Amino acid sequence: MTLFQSLPTDIHDRILQFVDGLDTLIAAMLTCKSTYVAYHKHQNFIRLCALFNFIGPNALDAALRSVKIYKYMPTHHEPEPGQPGRPFVHVVKTDFSEAAMIAQTVSDDEFKLLAHLARVCNELEVLYSRWHKDRLTDRTSLLTASERDNFRCSIYRLWLLSLYTGPTSIVQEHFKTVEQRAELFYNDYTPQEVYNLHSVIDWMHEVVRQCELPDGRTQNSYHLQCIVAGPETVLNIYTRPDKSRKYLEGITLRRLNASTGDAWRSDLQYVFKKRHLLGPSETEARIPDSIAPMVATAAVPVLTCWKCGEHPGARVWNEDNWNYAPLSLRLESLVHWLPGALKNNTFERPLFLHFLGVPDPMAREQRGHARRKKQDAVKDLVKTIPGLTVSRVLRALCKLPPHEQDILDVDSLPLEPDDFEGIKCTDLLCETCLGEMVTSRLWILWLKEKERAAPSEAEKGNCWFGIDCRLQSFKPDHASFYNHACRNTWPERKARKLADEEVAAVRAAEGNVVGSLVPAPSVSTVTA
Repeated sequence: MTLFQSLPTDIHDRILQFVDGLDTLIAAMLTCKSTYVAYHKHQNFIRLCALFNFIGPNALDAALRSVKIYKYMPTHHEPEPGQPGRPFVHVVKTDFSEAAMIAQTVSDDEFKLLAHLARVCNELEVLYSRWHKDRLTDRTSLLTASERDNFRCSIYRLWLLSLYTGPTSIVQEHFKTVEQRAELFYNDYTPQEVYNLHSVIDWMHEVVRQCELPDGRTQNSYHLQCIVAGPETVLNIYTRPDKSRKYLEGITLRRLNASTGDAWRSDLQYVFKKRHLLGPSETEARIPDSIAPMVATAAVPVLTCWKCGEHPGARVWNEDNWNYAPLSLRLESLVHWLPGALKNNTFERPLFLHFLGVPDPMAREQRGHARRKKQDAVKDLVKTIPGLTVSRVLRALCKLPPHEQDILDVDSLPLEPDDFEGIKCTDLLCETCLGEMVTSRLWILWLKEKERAAPSEAEKGNCWFGIDCRLQSFKPDHASFYNHACRNTWPERKARKLADEEVAAVRAAEGNVVGSLVPAPSVSTVTA
């Protein structure tokens, strides 16, 4: 360290210029007094070098172009017909092309914006790596150098596309048709780069789609919303999935001639045909052989789901990566995974959320004093588990034994082994099967925990309709008097009732037949 400190300031200055990140630069600057002095002597230039090293030489032009156009767009005024001046489209095609970014200088405001976008891009890259390269990726990307460049270029170009199509854009009207989009945007890139763009768009769509809850609502497609909103909004949605609808509610697509978020999916095939990679008469969507995937196939482990086994290579989960479970599986959303109408039970829902330590957004004051007193008494017994996580819940579901039923109660149906009998925490499940396991077992886990903490709950009678009871969501007295964390026994009761009625009818018919075979007494016998 003494030898390092004795180096000239110019050497320390040169060393700091090779740092590849702002956070790393701060740590390097605080290494010793000599590096601290060298940093403050040429602070702006060293920070710029560190930022450019972090972005990478291949993605730098795309990043600079996006920032330059972002700063230029509010200052541009379209020339009136017959007046001198160049339209915005011509300006960005010449003055702000990626090739023209080599000799551009960077202002302080542009540097701050570049640093912000670089952080967003880095966090998205980690998510993308975890999604495609390695299930256990934490805060480090495992993408190769070429994969990293392709991803980062795509993120900066998609941010530029969101500027073009956003509500404040001055050229949004020029993106209504695929021919316009090809002329203004796609033609700037090779077919491989366009394919990379749409691969990242599909991934962003998948991130947002996972925020949807199993609440019976119509599943929307967020393909175009992700384009207009931009990569930073997708990162915000991943960070706060409970606010996904709020982030996207202001995204309107009417000015783009798109009524659904599923639009623009055919753009990729249009580009391939225009670049003669596909025949003009081909109608089936396919990727040409000359187009390579963004992530090398050999680097993706072939993993199959324990239950269905039909999705080799798809994203799967076990205890190793439950901390990164699908975004729809969150503590505040677990109540939506309760089956039937149990999720809206006016008595069970507040207790379940209290058990999880999650505030109830549908909470309201109970009118009945006796009912409120009873619920408060149970809530005092069912304690909130401190530090509860989705990973702990999933582990408990995998280790859940069958619920014991009273064999003397003829109305109580035994819980037979479900489709996940024998599953272990180390077994892999795809997104669909993981959700099915949560739905089929979460209410049983809640029933066990509730009865263990409050034995009085085990003494309540079961509602005939159980989790499917339609009264539990708007009849508080009925919801609190009966247990609804049970199966629907009405079909069996109805079948048994019909069987008893058939037996009674047969016996009655047999009695009538026997009665008709007995001879009636004669008149003389009656008279005598």
